[in-house]
Amino acid sequence: MRKKWFVNTPEEWVRQHAAQFIHKSFGYPLNNLVAEYPVSINQSNQRADILVYKNAQPFILCECKEPRVEIDQKTLDQAMRYAQVLKTKYIYLTNGIQHLFVQIDFNQQKVEFIDELPHY
Repeated sequence: MRKKWFVNTPEEWVRQHAAQFIHKSFGYPLNNLVAEYPVSINQSNQRADILVYKNAQPFILCECKEPRVEIDQKTLDQAMRYAQVLKTKYIYLTNGIQHLFVQIDFNQQKVEFIDELPHY
């Protein structure tokens, strides 16, 4: 996906597997996935782990944590801030063990946990 070699840290392992899961399970071309996408929040530079495009628009934000980090409200809040800036419709949270999928509508202030991501 990034066409570079990286140190296989626990979080990088999760990121690589999440990218393959999005690609193989939901049909998104690897060219539509961008790793460590820059996000500016309150003049602070952050990075979204994976940003998935559909029809040339940000569509899915994937936030990855290493396996020992629990996916909790703090993780969801972080992803929601990124998703609001990037205007994505879906969030995928994973630590390689837990996998949560969220559909969001910022206009209606609606957040819904869903069973899977939409297919490409």
